[in-house]
Amino acid sequence: MIVPEHYEIIGSLVFFFAVLSIVVIILNAIKYMVFPKRFGKVEDGLYRSGQIHQRLIEKVLKKYNINSVVALNENELGDPKYVAEQDAVKRNGISFNRFQLIGDGTGDFNFYIKAVEQIVKAKSEDRNILVHCAAGAQRTGGTIAFYQLLVKNESPKNVYKHMRQYGWKDKTKYPLLGYINENIANVAEGLQKNGVLSDVPNPLPFLKSKHEKNKQKFWSIMKNKFIQFLNYVNFDLIYKWATFFIIPFFIVFTSFKNEIFFFYLFLAILKILKNGYKKSGLEYAFCIAMIGLLISSLDEGGLRTVKDCLRVARIISLPILMYQFKPIKELKRYFILLFGLLATYGLIRLNVFPIVKGYSDRAFCFADFYMNSSVIAFSGYLFFLVLFLKSKNKITKIMSLVNVAIFMYLIVIHGVRASYVTFLLVTPFVLCFEMKKQILKFIPFLLVGLIAVTAVFYVVDSNFTKLTKDRVASIFDMSQGSNRGRLCIWSNAIKTFKDNPVNGVGYKRFNKTNFDLDNQEFQWAFWHAHNEMLAMLAETGLIGTVTWLVFKLQLLLLLFKRRQSLLGAFILYFFIAFEVHNYFEVYLFERTTYIYVYLLIGACFNFFGGELLPKPNPASCE
Repeated sequence: MIVPEHYEIIGSLVFFFAVLSIVVIILNAIKYMVFPKRFGKVEDGLYRSGQIHQRLIEKVLKKYNINSVVALNENELGDPKYVAEQDAVKRNGISFNRFQLIGDGTGDFNFYIKAVEQIVKAKSEDRNILVHCAAGAQRTGGTIAFYQLLVKNESPKNVYKHMRQYGWKDKTKYPLLGYINENIANVAEGLQKNGVLSDVPNPLPFLKSKHEKNKQKFWSIMKNKFIQFLNYVNFDLIYKWATFFIIPFFIVFTSFKNEIFFFYLFLAILKILKNGYKKSGLEYAFCIAMIGLLISSLDEGGLRTVKDCLRVARIISLPILMYQFKPIKELKRYFILLFGLLATYGLIRLNVFPIVKGYSDRAFCFADFYMNSSVIAFSGYLFFLVLFLKSKNKITKIMSLVNVAIFMYLIVIHGVRASYVTFLLVTPFVLCFEMKKQILKFIPFLLVGLIAVTAVFYVVDSNFTKLTKDRVASIFDMSQGSNRGRLCIWSNAIKTFKDNPVNGVGYKRFNKTNFDLDNQEFQWAFWHAHNEMLAMLAETGLIGTVTWLVFKLQLLLLLFKRRQSLLGAFILYFFIAFEVHNYFEVYLFERTTYIYVYLLIGACFNFFGGELLPKPNPASCE
């Protein structure tokens, strides 16, 4: 029988191993910041490694007097390690050649011929050469194996042993050994044709596996078929057109929540299998945030809390999944078209056949609830505001102003006070940040514009103008019903946090189903804390809240670095605006708005993958 003391012991063990996992993750992340990745000396003048960290690359090149570099991984444009390597070889006058092979060591065997030629050439000229790929195990191992077997005439047994020393494993999921045996004749003939070998070895040296190949014949055939499928399908094109369709589709039909995640997950897995994994910069923060949320399930949440945490993971992982694909170059034009159509659609729908449902019977035009619809309208407003401020084309500026006015109208019509507060806070921030010293000249025009818009609203519908004015004024009236309700719920959230400060009461458990508000007037509205940070404190405690903030701050930092471009500025300001909204509602409760926001972030993240790219070096073989 398990007694309460056992639960404490089990909880402590789970927490210990969670912390231990984080430590292992961190140590693994910084290991290759201290030591060159799988660096080793093959023989005098010949070195091998994985992609060396940007802090170490130039030191390694100088320390071992490297005069020539052969890279076998893909051209990871924008990756700091790649940029640092390019800069280092340029500064030190080092010969650099890239022969791009697939991550598992397979690919065009002609690249292996060229790589071995570079090794022989460097050795003949008494120059030190470094051969590397990303991990330093598969592609590098294949190149060194061909060199040792064909040029150095080393025994297959020693070559096999050398491959094992640098991370290659003799398992069926690693096809390198079979690939070498299948292509050694082609490589030998190519080297003979190019004058590297005088004769093709007879008999050819073949590597022998410790496993029975016959037992794996079926799976080997299936794997080859699968590889052919991966090479044939253009996943980047599928991602592009699917994203163009999914974003507007989800705005209208919000029932497909989990399906969006599983689609991008499936497509990203296939893309990673084909081209390898691309780091977005969010991975560690994502893992830390999810561990923090999951820890809240140790006391009372149980499996239900774990399930709710996994739902959050499906949303906030979208930028990581969407980053794996080639950037959509037309994204700016797509957003102009998308938000332009949304402005027209929203205007017509709200005035002709609005959606009216929910506890307040509010009219709205997007998504499945008026508060979600208001955030979508706010995204259109911010996009065209940023486009207006950054564009130098007069026609574009006029078009942007028209759409800004439409989306402002939609925001006002929705009557969501969180959007009103966000508008009052974020708009001046955007104007000051983008216009800087010119803001003083722009303020009079802004005031005149606001007065003109207010006047038009008053002439068209004076009653609505009065209602809007009263609604804005109610934001600051603490005696107003919903304000009193929020204050009551917020105070209970703080009390719940004080009672459970470490890991809270379980994610998504602070609601009327599990707790009594002690106030019957607002018990009906106690679906959640009506404030994301207070909800996190009450439900996940300090551990979950801090780890959640780590993720949000890392995301904010990555967006801030891209703020100079149109899409970078837009998504940064929209993320900030959404976080302001989260101080008045818990949008994770229904997930609709969160999915929409992270779809936009993911699309922009994907675009960032090709935005700040160095110019390719025509002298290198890429």
